[in-house]
Amino acid sequence: MLVVTAEIWPDGDESKSHEIGYIFASNEADIDGASAYEARILQNCSEHLSTAAIDRYVLAFRERSDGVWGLVAEILNSAGITAGHGINPIVAQQLQSALAENKKGNEDA
Repeated sequence: MLVVTAEIWPDGDESKSHEIGYIFASNEADIDGASAYEARILQNCSEHLSTAAIDRYVLAFRERSDGVWGLVAEILNSAGITAGHGINPIVAQQLQSALAENKKGNEDA
């Protein structure tokens, strides 16, 4: 069984971490290096992160040689979970500026 746990570490502090989602995947069948996985995806509801709760079962089919991240991507795709709709370009520019300032401040320190 593959278990993937997603955690948030506020301000990079592990002592403040909390789990926000999980994937439990079990290999149910193998044929010539290809596998069928039954997976359960759980995501906690978070008003702070603006995320809804998710509890879905899916089937995913992958070549074992694709590795763990290929399997995780296939499980998420099978559940209809995608990367989202992007971000407002103005907000993206503001985030870029904030990152540049943070990086500059860290280099000066």
